[in-house]
Amino acid sequence: MAPPRNPTPGGSRSAVKGHLTRILKTIKDAESEAMTAKLDVELAGEETKLDEKMEHFKKLSVECQKEMTTDNGANQQDLDAEYDSVNQMEDEVRAGKNIIILKRQEWKDFKEEERVKEAERRRRQERKDDDDARDQKMQDFMQRILAAQASTTSTSATTSTTSTTTPAQTTRLPQRQIKPFKGDILEWTPFWESFNAAIHSSSIAAVQKFDYLNPLSTATKPMVGFDSMLDRNIIEWS
Repeated sequence: MAPPRNPTPGGSRSAVKGHLTRILKTIKDAESEAMTAKLDVELAGEETKLDEKMEHFKKLSVECQKEMTTDNGANQQDLDAEYDSVNQMEDEVRAGKNIIILKRQEWKDFKEEERVKEAERRRRQERKDDDDARDQKMQDFMQRILAAQASTTSTSATTSTTSTTTPAQTTRLPQRQIKPFKGDILEWTPFWESFNAAIHSSSIAAVQKFDYLNPLSTATKPMVGFDSMLDRNIIEWS
């Protein structure tokens, strides 16, 4: 039995070329697929194999060219065909690597788009949380006012029914136009100064103060920047 012959450079190169062709087909098929994390990893693996096989292909091609130059039967036409074959494979490999570059950029763009979307979603949620917090503070503030008004009204009614000999005394406040407060934070300070000077700092009963306040407070929604001012007035009215 004859011993096995060592493969020739030409035969080995044909086998490597077959590997290259299969790798390039896999990359080409991935060109039309939507990028995912899994596909990104797979393409990275195919790129590594492509580089390794192409390097091997070049070395075998050099050996083939040397063998042809030492073979008296080889002519320039055969050598030119050999060079063309190598150049063609290099072009195909470059095209495959360009596909990988484009798909990698596609994946990078996708991740950036998702990052921007997530950041915007978080900003919207934060704004909603802030609006909800301000709305809750406004509701708490109005509930405290109503509770205080109910308490002072009850106290006033009790005093009125138990006092039989002392005539009721009321304090008439000077007529003064106070611009109603409609919820604009820029209008709060002028409104409060006017109301405090005309009503709140007077000696009338708290229930009367609330009677003045009710028609003047027409805010229907929470104000931006209302938080700290709201805390101060809750303390003052409590």
